[in-house]
Amino acid sequence: MKFLVIPDSFKGSISSEEFCEIAKRSLRSDENDEVECYPICDGGEGSIDCLTKIFDGKIVAAPATDGNLLKRKAIYGYDKTKAFIAVAETSGLAKTLIKDPFVTTTMGMGEQILQARHLGKKEIILCLGGSSTNDGGAGLVYALGGKFYNHNGENFLPTGGNLSEIFSIDLTDFYKNIAGLHFTAMCDVTNPLLGENGCSYVYAPQKGAKNANEVTRLEQNMKDFAQKTSFLGIDPSTPGTGAAGGLGYCVLAFLKGKLIRGIDYILDSINFKTKAASSDAIITGEGKYDASTSYGKAVRGIMDRAKAVGKNVYVFCGKNEVPDDKRVHELNDPLLSLQDNMDMTARHLETALKQFRASFRTPQ
Repeated sequence: MKFLVIPDSFKGSISSEEFCEIAKRSLRSDENDEVECYPICDGGEGSIDCLTKIFDGKIVAAPATDGNLLKRKAIYGYDKTKAFIAVAETSGLAKTLIKDPFVTTTMGMGEQILQARHLGKKEIILCLGGSSTNDGGAGLVYALGGKFYNHNGENFLPTGGNLSEIFSIDLTDFYKNIAGLHFTAMCDVTNPLLGENGCSYVYAPQKGAKNANEVTRLEQNMKDFAQKTSFLGIDPSTPGTGAAGGLGYCVLAFLKGKLIRGIDYILDSINFKTKAASSDAIITGEGKYDASTSYGKAVRGIMDRAKAVGKNVYVFCGKNEVPDDKRVHELNDPLLSLQDNMDMTARHLETALKQFRASFRTPQ
């Protein structure tokens, strides 16, 4: 039997990598069984590990500016041609000491792009999940040589709190530094840059904006930034431009890159169509399988691709809120508390996968 395993993480319990390790030892009942695993990453923390494993790459740690303008070591990954860079590693919310979207910066991501360029990497994969910033990617542009001048002709670092002070922009050195580079950003949100569904209103409160007045100020600053950069030709209402405090807008407008769903990038990269067609079963998993799974989540992306090649997908989840779906295997023990179930996820998953393998027959 051949099993293709592509799980998401179970937040708070096991990672997608741990799911894969459990699957490798639980699905092999004889020497002819083959278990091929690819962990899913969503663009946030853990994405560098995930991508370097998929592409058999390497991880390097080097000094970079964090969200609070402090220098510290941060990781990125690379293979023969590509570099994998995540904003969560330099300006991630979890790693930012002072959480304040008025002052946090994406400079570190720009510095890592320069580092990757020095290594000779031409294809840059950016992961846009988990940022602490609301600077529209201006810090990234600044690190790559972009110059932002105020009314006094002074070049300064724009952040979420001072985007409105930009009077003019010089991208001459910036374009020199990104010449020959191609950018793809893993982006799993569709928020626009501005408005009630934009980055300031939706995400700034969780990044440290203290009240409605602060959110309104951040929104106005971002509106001014969009107006000052309108010459770049990107509509701020474009889906995804609000990702990571406006980094999605930066990717399209400044870097001339593209935004792609994380799961689509992974499935394309592993040649999913061919691997799925030759597999007896496709297995995935996530912490909770519910109605939202049908709206763009990774598991739905796998199901849609598998359906196109006539293959079934079997989902192992902590909690199943769609009980009529027979392909879904719930791991939770109803007699245990939520925390106990989360603590025992690995054990429950191993048991469930062994039972699945023992009863599995290739669909006719």
